[in-house]
Amino acid sequence: MIPRSSPARSRSMATRRSRPRCWSASRTRTRTSVPSRSSSFIRWGGIFRSTSSTASSSSSRRGRTPTCATSWESGCASASERGMSGTLHLVPTPIGNLADITLRALETLKGVEIVAAEDTRRTRILLDHFGIFPLHLVSYYEHNAARRGPWLIERMLGGADVALVSDAGTPGVSDPGFRLVTRAIEEGIRVVPLPGATAVTTALCAGGLPTDRFHFFGYLPPRRGKRRGALLEIRDLRGTLVFYESPRRLRALLADVREVLGNRRVVVAREMTKIHEAFLRGRVDEVTDRLPAQIQGEITLLVEGRTGPPSPPAEDELAVEIARMMAEGNASPRDISLQLSERYGLPRRTLYQIALGLQKHRTVAHDDQEE
Repeated sequence: MIPRSSPARSRSMATRRSRPRCWSASRTRTRTSVPSRSSSFIRWGGIFRSTSSTASSSSSRRGRTPTCATSWESGCASASERGMSGTLHLVPTPIGNLADITLRALETLKGVEIVAAEDTRRTRILLDHFGIFPLHLVSYYEHNAARRGPWLIERMLGGADVALVSDAGTPGVSDPGFRLVTRAIEEGIRVVPLPGATAVTTALCAGGLPTDRFHFFGYLPPRRGKRRGALLEIRDLRGTLVFYESPRRLRALLADVREVLGNRRVVVAREMTKIHEAFLRGRVDEVTDRLPAQIQGEITLLVEGRTGPPSPPAEDELAVEIARMMAEGNASPRDISLQLSERYGLPRRTLYQIALGLQKHRTVAHDDQEE
C-alpha cells in the first residue's frame, strides 16, 4: 500500500486524473471471458465490449459520472449511461432459415431481460430452437404499439435491457418498431442496432436488377385506386423499386405495374432462404404468364426503375402543366414546347400547338373581360 503523502502516490493520482474517462458499460453484471473471441474482448451482459473500456466502466459503477469531449451517442456520457438505464437492442431474425441468425444476435437475446416480438408465437419457436428463455417475452405490433411502447420505455428507464425483434428480418423495417426507436431516442435511451437479414437486400443481391440505387416502399395500399395512385407518384424514379406483397394480391399488383409503369423488367422473389425458394425474372407480361395458379409464401417484388425520359403525362395533364408555366412567367409557346420536349421526349410541334392554342384562349378571355 502506498502511503498517502508519498511521491509515488502523488504521481499515481496525477496519472489517474489525466486519463480520459470516456465510456462506461450500460450494465453492471459479472464480467466473464469469452473463449471464442480474442482476449482483448470481454462479454458484458450478453454484448461484446472492448477491454479498453473496463476502467471507465468500473469508475461509473463507483458512482462517478463519465465525462467526454464528444457528443456522439456511441461515445461516452449518453443520457442512458449517466442514468444507468437500459438499452434497446434491434435484433434481426432469420427471414426463413434459422441457421442464418448471427452469433451476436444469440448473445444479445440471452443477455436481455425483455424480448419484444411482433408475434410471440413465431419468436418462441426461434428462442426454443436455440435454448433461450428470456425473463419476459411480450408482444409489440401495430395494434398494441401505443399501449406497449410506454411500458417498454418505462422498463428501460428503470434499467432493463430490451431486445426488439420482428417476425422475420430486421425490426423497424416495414413494421412499427421505428416508433419505439423514436421514443427511446427522445428519452435518452441508448439504441444498439445489430446487422442481419432483411428481405430487401437479399432479393436485390440475387435479383439481377441494378443495385447501385434502389427505393423501398414496403406494402402498397390494398385498394386498387390508392395503389395505382402510389405507382403514379413513383413512376419516374430511377433505381430499382422494391415492394413487399401478399401472394393473393401479387397478380393485381403486377397488372397495375404493367398499366402504370409499363412492361418493365421485374423479379418475383418467393420464400427466400427456405426450401422452396424461387425467383421469377423477366418482363411484367412474361412473369405474369409464368405465375402458378396458386401462389404461396413470402413475396418480395423488384421492379426496374425508369431508364429513359420521364413518362409523358396525359394530354389533359400536359395542358394543365403548360397553362401553369404560362401563368408563372413570361415563357413563350416556343420556349415551353422546347422545355417539355426535352423533359418528356415528345415532339416539339405537338407541344407548340397545344401551347399556342392555350395562349390564344387566354388572349380571348382577357379581351372579353376588358369589354
